[in-house]
Amino acid sequence: MFHLKDRAFEIYEANMHGKFLGNEFHCYLEITTKEIEFEGSSWAPSLTHQGLILKAKSLEDLYGLVSEWESENNPHPEVGMLSVVGHAETNNNKITFGSVSGQELNFSWSGTGDIMWNSEFGSDVQFNVSGKLKVTIV
Repeated sequence: MFHLKDRAFEIYEANMHGKFLGNEFHCYLEITTKEIEFEGSSWAPSLTHQGLILKAKSLEDLYGLVSEWESENNPHPEVGMLSVVGHAETNNNKITFGSVSGQELNFSWSGTGDIMWNSEFGSDVQFNVSGKLKVTIV
Protein backbone atom coordinates (compact mmCIF):
# COMPACT_ATOMS: atom_id res chain seq x y z
CA MET A 1 0.00 0.00 0.00
CA PHE A 2 1.13 3.56 -0.73
CA HIS A 3 0.24 6.31 1.77
CA LEU A 4 0.46 10.07 1.39
CA LYS A 5 -0.39 11.32 4.87
CA ASP A 6 -3.84 9.78 5.47
CA ARG A 7 -4.61 8.99 1.81
CA ALA A 8 -4.12 5.37 0.78
CA PHE A 9 -3.44 4.16 -2.75
CA GLU A 10 -3.28 0.61 -4.05
CA ILE A 11 0.01 -0.27 -5.69
CA TYR A 12 -0.33 -0.93 -9.41
CA GLU A 13 3.28 -1.99 -10.07
CA ALA A 14 6.46 -2.14 -7.99
CA ASN A 15 9.57 -2.97 -9.98
CA MET A 16 13.30 -3.12 -9.38
CA HIS A 17 15.67 -3.47 -12.35
CA GLY A 18 19.36 -3.80 -11.76
CA LYS A 19 22.70 -5.48 -12.19
CA PHE A 20 25.39 -6.71 -9.87
CA LEU A 21 28.78 -5.04 -10.27
CA GLY A 22 31.35 -6.52 -7.91
CA ASN A 23 30.02 -6.11 -4.37
CA GLU A 24 27.27 -3.67 -5.40
CA PHE A 25 23.78 -3.87 -6.83
CA HIS A 26 23.05 -0.89 -9.11
CA CYS A 27 19.32 -0.59 -9.57
CA TYR A 28 16.29 1.40 -10.59
CA LEU A 29 13.08 1.38 -8.53
CA GLU A 30 9.65 2.34 -9.82
CA ILE A 31 6.47 2.15 -7.76
CA THR A 32 3.18 3.23 -9.36
CA THR A 33 -0.35 3.34 -7.97
CA LYS A 34 -3.89 3.00 -9.21
CA GLU A 35 -5.62 6.30 -9.90
CA ILE A 36 -8.06 7.76 -7.34
CA GLU A 37 -10.03 11.00 -7.61
CA PHE A 38 -9.61 13.63 -4.87
CA GLU A 39 -11.23 17.07 -4.94
CA GLY A 40 -12.00 16.77 -8.64
CA SER A 41 -8.49 15.70 -9.65
CA SER A 42 -7.08 12.30 -10.44
CA TRP A 43 -4.17 11.24 -8.22
CA ALA A 44 -1.86 8.30 -9.00
CA PRO A 45 1.33 8.92 -6.99
CA SER A 46 4.56 7.22 -7.96
CA LEU A 47 8.06 6.89 -6.55
CA THR A 48 11.22 6.30 -8.54
CA HIS A 49 14.92 6.07 -7.90
CA GLN A 50 17.13 5.77 -10.96
CA GLY A 51 20.52 5.25 -9.34
CA LEU A 52 20.27 3.29 -6.13
CA ILE A 53 23.57 1.57 -5.23
CA LEU A 54 23.36 -1.14 -2.58
CA LYS A 55 26.07 -3.26 -0.97
CA ALA A 56 25.02 -6.72 -2.16
CA LYS A 57 26.39 -9.59 -4.28
CA SER A 58 23.02 -11.37 -4.58
CA LEU A 59 19.32 -10.73 -3.98
CA GLU A 60 19.59 -12.64 -0.70
CA ASP A 61 22.20 -10.10 0.51
CA LEU A 62 19.50 -7.41 0.36
CA TYR A 63 17.53 -9.04 3.21
CA GLY A 64 17.60 -6.67 6.18
CA LEU A 65 19.50 -3.97 4.28
CA VAL A 66 18.51 -0.38 5.07
CA SER A 67 19.45 2.67 3.02
CA GLU A 68 18.80 6.12 4.47
CA TRP A 69 19.58 9.52 2.98
CA GLU A 70 18.51 13.12 2.65
CA SER A 71 19.03 15.42 -0.30
CA GLU A 72 22.13 16.91 1.29
CA ASN A 73 23.92 13.60 2.04
CA ASN A 74 22.76 11.36 -0.79
CA PRO A 75 25.24 8.47 -1.22
CA HIS A 76 23.61 7.48 -4.53
CA PRO A 77 24.38 9.14 -7.89
CA GLU A 78 20.70 9.94 -8.47
CA VAL A 79 17.80 11.06 -6.28
CA GLY A 80 14.45 9.61 -5.29
CA MET A 81 11.49 11.30 -6.99
CA LEU A 82 7.89 11.58 -5.81
CA SER A 83 5.35 12.34 -8.54
CA VAL A 84 1.78 13.38 -7.73
CA VAL A 85 0.77 16.59 -9.51
CA GLY A 86 4.39 17.29 -10.44
CA HIS A 87 7.82 15.80 -9.72
CA ALA A 88 9.81 16.56 -6.58
CA GLU A 89 12.93 15.15 -5.00
CA THR A 90 12.29 13.02 -1.92
CA ASN A 91 13.82 13.79 1.49
CA ASN A 92 14.28 11.94 4.78
CA ASN A 93 14.39 8.67 2.83
CA LYS A 94 14.52 5.23 4.40
CA ILE A 95 14.29 2.09 2.27
CA THR A 96 14.25 -1.26 4.06
CA PHE A 97 14.48 -4.58 2.26
CA GLY A 98 12.89 -7.75 3.61
CA SER A 99 12.69 -11.35 2.57
CA VAL A 100 13.30 -12.62 -0.94
CA SER A 101 11.07 -15.18 -2.64
CA GLY A 102 12.11 -16.07 -6.17
CA GLN A 103 12.26 -12.75 -8.03
CA GLU A 104 10.21 -10.84 -5.45
CA LEU A 105 11.63 -8.73 -2.65
CA ASN A 106 9.65 -7.28 0.28
CA PHE A 107 10.38 -3.61 0.87
CA SER A 108 9.25 -0.42 2.55
CA TRP A 109 10.18 3.15 1.63
CA SER A 110 9.29 6.18 3.72
CA GLY A 111 10.20 9.83 3.47
CA THR A 112 8.85 13.26 2.59
CA GLY A 113 8.29 15.14 -0.63
CA ASP A 114 6.71 18.30 -1.98
CA ILE A 115 3.31 17.93 -3.67
CA MET A 116 2.31 21.62 -3.76
CA TRP A 117 -1.41 20.90 -4.11
CA ASN A 118 -2.80 22.91 -1.19
CA SER A 119 -1.91 23.77 2.41
CA GLU A 120 -2.49 20.19 3.60
CA PHE A 121 -0.58 18.61 0.72
CA GLY A 122 2.08 21.25 0.18
CA SER A 123 5.70 20.74 1.16
CA ASP A 124 7.33 17.98 3.20
CA VAL A 125 4.36 15.62 2.84
CA GLN A 126 4.98 12.26 4.54
CA PHE A 127 4.83 9.17 2.31
CA ASN A 128 5.14 5.50 3.13
CA VAL A 129 4.95 2.59 0.74
CA SER A 130 5.40 -1.11 1.36
CA GLY A 131 4.89 -4.28 -0.62
CA LYS A 132 6.75 -6.61 -2.96
CA LEU A 133 9.14 -5.51 -5.67
CA LYS A 134 9.32 -7.60 -8.84
CA VAL A 135 13.06 -7.87 -9.48
CA THR A 136 14.64 -8.08 -12.92
CA ILE A 137 18.37 -8.70 -13.11
CA VAL A 138 19.95 -7.44 -16.33
